[in-house]
Amino acid sequence: MSRYRAGFSLIELIIVIGLIALVGGLVITSVGGILSGLGERPIPEILRMAVREARYQAAYQKDTTFLRYDYDKREFRVESATGSVIETFPTGYSVEDRLDIRFYQILPERGLRVSGLRANRSELDAPRFRPDRSSTPFEVEVRIGMETTTHRFDPFSDIEIRRDRR
Repeated sequence: MSRYRAGFSLIELIIVIGLIALVGGLVITSVGGILSGLGERPIPEILRMAVREARYQAAYQKDTTFLRYDYDKREFRVESATGSVIETFPTGYSVEDRLDIRFYQILPERGLRVSGLRANRSELDAPRFRPDRSSTPFEVEVRIGMETTTHRFDPFSDIEIRRDRR
């Protein structure tokens, strides 16, 4: 006479609970990583926002504005012609991080031709944005650690016309 009972053994229950805990742990760590990165923006995106704001403020205030980078605070600043700060764009980097931002004027003899990205340019303290929504033809070199990217902007819009990695 054999008695068969329907149900799960203790080992089967332990295995199922262990698998649920493993999958739950993986999901929680994935969601934590996604949520922690939500507030961070990459430097090129912050730079584009700062260029757009400088161009907008020049047209809105009907006066020249400048885009500068403050090395001490690690932020882009949109300034009026008198030097007062209109808007700031923090990069999220600290002073200890190896971040270097340099502005370069594209000299007239080369203009915006695609070839010769580094040729015929001069270091610039701050690109100028005029009320007619034009700017000094410029490019921005961003160095983060050992990686360097160069971003060139159209002088009549906030469109990035070339991005180069080195």
